Amino acid sequence: MRHWNRCVGFVVSAAVALSVVQAQNLIQNGSFEAVQLGNGQPGFILQTFITGTIDQDYIPGWEVVQDNVDLFYDVPGRTGQHLNQYVDLNGSPGLGRIQQQVTVLSGQGGLYNFRFRVAASWSFSSQPDPDNPGLTYGQADALLPRIVRAQILPAGGGSPLFSEDINLNTEFGVTYGNSDFYQVNRQLTLPVGNWIVAFETLTNSRPWPEVGADQPDSLGVQLDDVQLELVPEPSSLLVLVAGGAGALLWRRRKQ
Repeated sequence: MRHWNRCVGFVVSAAVALSVVQAQNLIQNGSFEAVQLGNGQPGFILQTFITGTIDQDYIPGWEVVQDNVDLFYDVPGRTGQHLNQYVDLNGSPGLGRIQQQVTVLSGQGGLYNFRFRVAASWSFSSQPDPDNPGLTYGQADALLPRIVRAQILPAGGGSPLFSEDINLNTEFGVTYGNSDFYQVNRQLTLPVGNWIVAFETLTNSRPWPEVGADQPDSLGVQLDDVQLELVPEPSSLLVLVAGGAGALLWRRRKQ
């Protein structure tokens, strides 16, 4: 009976702790996989323009509020890519901004992990750039930093609770031709209430010759795997550790 009680105690304590440790991601469709483009071929693009409302046909959960973005299906092969789909914040063309509202319920305010993956997109044009002698268009475009702005703002308006301009070149040492995804990790205190999570590209790329002189701002920053999760309290982690230790002790005594 004592062994049974210990086992039950371990299961209960582990379940309580895991409910906190495995915190729910407040972001909907953070990996942009909710609507599968479904053709099974890499590089398929679905363009989303300004909608003013959540566009359920393209990127469920997200609202495009500036210019446009591209939803990509691309078979994983790039380092750090999460699953098959991601968003290019530099639309074709456009300086895109996307956002969604999240709700922190009563009892869920506290320290949160804010994580997402970012990558750079480039022009590989080999055409000479008349404005930069000795450089191709692609090389000249690569001189522009790849910057994404991440924000968390009150849903009712006001100053951002969190706002950071992340330069992929300086943050991760990204150089021309490197299209790998890198994970950004930040922590912030998020009170109870409604919040807007937003991402915006600040990379003003020049026209890409291969797609026409009227296509500026089509190359810059890509986004994937957005997560916003409550950090478990130390007391909850101690419960999990204690439960695990109790289980090991019970097994040793049984043996």
